[in-house]
Amino acid sequence: NVAPKSVVGYNGSTYFMASDVTNTLNGKFATFASGTYQDNTNGYLLKFVTAPLDEDTTNKKFVKRLRVIGDTQTTATLLQVSYSDNDQQSYSTARDVSLNGAVKEITRLGSYDGRRSWQFSHSSNTACRLRGFELIKEIGEK
Repeated sequence: NVAPKSVVGYNGSTYFMASDVTNTLNGKFATFASGTYQDNTNGYLLKFVTAPLDEDTTNKKFVKRLRVIGDTQTTATLLQVSYSDNDQQSYSTARDVSLNGAVKEITRLGSYDGRRSWQFSHSSNTACRLRGFELIKEIGEK
């Protein structure tokens, strides 16, 4: 007989997992309770990246504002936003959007020719329910 390397289960209210019980977790079980979004005090990372967007034009775009559409948090929670103008080879320095304010936006996001990808990251110990984002921009001339 071979002992299992991991055990996963759900007892009706809590998810639990133990991986390589004798070594990795030293015989401890990890639990994932409802309302907890971290493991051992480290927040789970939610990251999503859009495909490169060209707004159906090759003209220069000037991004005045990015507004996040989603639930308003009750505690100070940040969403990091960055962008790539080189087909996701590198990203700008991330900027913080507060998710607990009435207005969830950042301004002055520069300009670009062609296409831009957006990257969103969240690792706070809160639920992150986003429905989308809105860009307020101007389209320039060729």
